[in-house]
Amino acid sequence: MGTNVLYAAFLLICLVDARSTNPHASFSNPPASSSNPPASSTDLPAACKPLPSPDHGTTVCNDLGYLLVCTASCDNGFEFESLSPVERRYCSSYTSTWLNGDAFPSCRVHKPETDGCQSVTPPINGVVRCERSASELICSAQCNSGFIFENHHTLIQRVCDTFDGVWYNGKDFPKCVIDRGDCQPSHAPPFGIVSCNTVNLKVICTSVCQQGYGFKTGENSVQRTCDLNTGLWQDGSKDFPACQKAATTKICQEITGDSNTQILCDDNGSELICTATCVNGTVFENKDLVIKRVCDQFDGTWFNGNKIPSCIVPCEQPIISNNKGITNSDFTASSSFDLFPAVYFGADRARINSTAGKLHLAGGWRPSVDNLDQYIQIDLKNLSRVNGIVTKGRNVVDGNSSNDFTTRFRILYSTDGIHFVSYGDDTVSDKFFAGNSDRDTPVTNMFTCPFDALYVRINPLEWNSHIGLRFELLGCDSSTVSLLSTKAPSHTITTAPSPPQVECTSPLPPQNGIMTCVKAENELVCSGLCNSGFAFQSNKTVEKLTCNLQSGDWLLGKQFPKCQVTTTVSGGSHNHSTHTHPSHTCIAKSLDCKHLSNGDYQTCGDCHFFASCSEGYVYVRPCPVYLVFDSLVRQCMYTSQTCAHSKPSSSVFGR
Repeated sequence: MGTNVLYAAFLLICLVDARSTNPHASFSNPPASSSNPPASSTDLPAACKPLPSPDHGTTVCNDLGYLLVCTASCDNGFEFESLSPVERRYCSSYTSTWLNGDAFPSCRVHKPETDGCQSVTPPINGVVRCERSASELICSAQCNSGFIFENHHTLIQRVCDTFDGVWYNGKDFPKCVIDRGDCQPSHAPPFGIVSCNTVNLKVICTSVCQQGYGFKTGENSVQRTCDLNTGLWQDGSKDFPACQKAATTKICQEITGDSNTQILCDDNGSELICTATCVNGTVFENKDLVIKRVCDQFDGTWFNGNKIPSCIVPCEQPIISNNKGITNSDFTASSSFDLFPAVYFGADRARINSTAGKLHLAGGWRPSVDNLDQYIQIDLKNLSRVNGIVTKGRNVVDGNSSNDFTTRFRILYSTDGIHFVSYGDDTVSDKFFAGNSDRDTPVTNMFTCPFDALYVRINPLEWNSHIGLRFELLGCDSSTVSLLSTKAPSHTITTAPSPPQVECTSPLPPQNGIMTCVKAENELVCSGLCNSGFAFQSNKTVEKLTCNLQSGDWLLGKQFPKCQVTTTVSGGSHNHSTHTHPSHTCIAKSLDCKHLSNGDYQTCGDCHFFASCSEGYVYVRPCPVYLVFDSLVRQCMYTSQTCAHSKPSSSVFGR
């Protein structure tokens, strides 16, 4: 019988099994036509007539037109020798052939399984017969017609000890797969092994040599492929080349690393496999934990090169604690709490290991007021590569119920102590970091975009009870790392020297709102945004205050208008406004970022402004003069594809 016919019969059996095991399946013949009248029992060949029931059993046959399915079951108190609950036999109306036998096994008196040997499951596309002796249960399995065990055996037995219930060689049977006919694989070459798989009607056989041997061609493995439809092997050959003993003269020379590199090599005859690791607290400069190199002993080729990266001290050391040149005076802050003269809360108490109780020293820095203008700053003395930060809350003595810690903060850095840049990564230009959840448990945040700095400033954004902070920076001296190993943040801009500037002190945020301030050109621009449920009395989405950095004067005042209760409550980010393209999200309220991913978005009020969402918080900033924000490219441009105005408007925001 041809392979295609057998495969078609296999599909029919699978279809019948799927139907017969579904109690809700309906059995109906295809609609009759003039050319194909419905089949009846009188039209069936003699070989496809219903089978007789086994003794002490019952048989039910279903005529599906193209297949006769007979299902037998034993009466109560009896069981099949196979221990299966039912037995099925299939007869093809097209070939007049019973596909898996034309008789049912006998039903015998049921024997309770008191011996511990549980029944076995027949192989897929096969049947099983079990017989008991005084000491053993022996189960024999065969594949249905047109199938063969995947290990090419025709009969497989499993034996169980009835005394202890142990199956000597396991109780599972291999699968019955389509008989490949002419696609039977070749024998494995001496000192080699072969494994075959059937994929998309193709038999793919792969041979590999045992350890100490290799193919003359130098290949690690050799494949042969046969088409099940034609029975033909590609390239006309199913045999594998011989495996020969590996050369005794070693062509591959062992590789070496620096003094902190440990290399172990294993020679399996055909390959030299070398594994390298770093020791003495060092790491590979490419951050890999293990480096593996493999060389072919036949031709001396290193598959992935024979170079080992250098082992270096990781740039994640405590910068502040390890630098004895950093003194207490190198810590500065926006303010320090001084209502309790007996206790010192100064900036230098922000060292990571500060504790309370010694000489009336507080266990951390606390500012004089709790608002968004507060910051703690450190002068690192040397240009340093900063890779991360560790924070803690303010430690207290036993019996003190104070519970001050910072839960959210941002980081700014500088090389001159005057011009600071907010830290950003690939997702947002001003990133907000999650802080602490108690006073003393350290929390570490590593930076995906490390930076070089002389000064680092931490700006608390959210806190528990009061702002309280201790911190440590992780990194190393910039001279020990390549400046090309880290991508510079995209929002850092180098400009020509600017005129001398004076300090413009930040205003208070609007009541029931938030405020962010940035330096733009020769101005300090502070943008105010109302919380959800509130709106400015001026009905503007964003209000701005501007201070001249050369004179220190605030244009049109230093106080935001009030945010008053409004009957229209913002329920999230907006899809359109009178100033934004309707297909793009814009920010109108302080809570709009709660449901948006990190990134820069247009404000709903004016295209000249944009809002950065970071971990659910919003940070509003203006574009440079004469530029507007484009949501498609997420940059300030001369014209915007997503804004109704091609030029920035100053009237919408007022001041």
